Amino acid sequence: MDDTKQTALVKKANSLVEASFKLSALEQKVILTLASQIRQNDSEFKTYTLSIKEFCETLGVKGTSKYTELRRITLNLMKKAFQVQLEKRVVQVSWLSYVSYNENQGTVDMQFAPFLKPYLLELKRNFTSYPLSNVVKLKRSYSIRMYELLKQYQRIGERTFTLDELLQKLGLENSSYTAYSNLKLKVLKPAQKELAEKTDLSFDIIEIKKSRKVESVRFVIRSKEKLIVPSPSVETKIERGFEEVQDVLKRLSLTVSDEIISGWLKHHTAVYITDILTFAMTEGSIQNPLGFATYAIKHNLQIEHLKHTVREGKQTTRTEILPEWFQKGEQTAEQGFSDDTADLIEQRKRLEEELQKYRKTKSPAI
Repeated sequence: MDDTKQTALVKKANSLVEASFKLSALEQKVILTLASQIRQNDSEFKTYTLSIKEFCETLGVKGTSKYTELRRITLNLMKKAFQVQLEKRVVQVSWLSYVSYNENQGTVDMQFAPFLKPYLLELKRNFTSYPLSNVVKLKRSYSIRMYELLKQYQRIGERTFTLDELLQKLGLENSSYTAYSNLKLKVLKPAQKELAEKTDLSFDIIEIKKSRKVESVRFVIRSKEKLIVPSPSVETKIERGFEEVQDVLKRLSLTVSDEIISGWLKHHTAVYITDILTFAMTEGSIQNPLGFATYAIKHNLQIEHLKHTVREGKQTTRTEILPEWFQKGEQTAEQGFSDDTADLIEQRKRLEEELQKYRKTKSPAI
């Protein structure tokens, strides 16, 4: 649980973020803390063992009866189901399949319900992620729900709900909050204040009216970069960059294993990797783009250096003196370049020497 205090990441499929449910703030924090224990390479739900003491500290449960309080929270959570919309199906499912308190060890074992696997495991696209530390500080249940619903649209910068949609997302369809004035006063304004004070997001509320009645609400989302958790772990950096690299690979019609991508992200930023991949695919003279990119990333070669080498390579048709990535070959990142291949720098030097030789003798290219 140590990493949950600073760098633990919650990662949920957007369809789960959009699901209709109503949980207390503490019940949501239990789910989110458990979700933050999932690791990128987990292919099945594990039974996650948490220190009861640290768990209570994370949730903000205090007092001499905190262990009893935690058991009450998890028992109530086991009884609560929620709905997920799946095309033409509405599925009702529980959050947890198993909770066990080990009093002698001071730990609790927990496991998600199996149905939730595609919504929490092996997520590559269409998901929302954020540091757990951004939500465990929130005291209001609706603040947590608003944070997730807006975090999903952070890059877009705004999100609009009809009043009915917003009530449904917050689980308030049959409550006293169906009157917009009450919803604004008791839910939206307090959430707005709490998010601005305690998270990396803030928002403005724009009311869209028809015949003087509020029918929709637009939330203008603002990022507060200074509150993003500093110095994330290597694992957290990999998780944050994984989707970006995969999106670029998909756009470029390239296939690379998850292990290769993770290896790249251990040593390079997602921006560097995507720049190399994009250059490799858009530079027409490179016949083996994936091999080129793999070699460049492995040797930490910079774009400007590579552009220079490509320009020099275009000036000769002598294939025996061309770098290997100018020649056709099977495009697999796993294969890349063999260890016996001469270093790219040495190939460039040899290429320049050959070019100078031919220029001096004015011999035409063969």
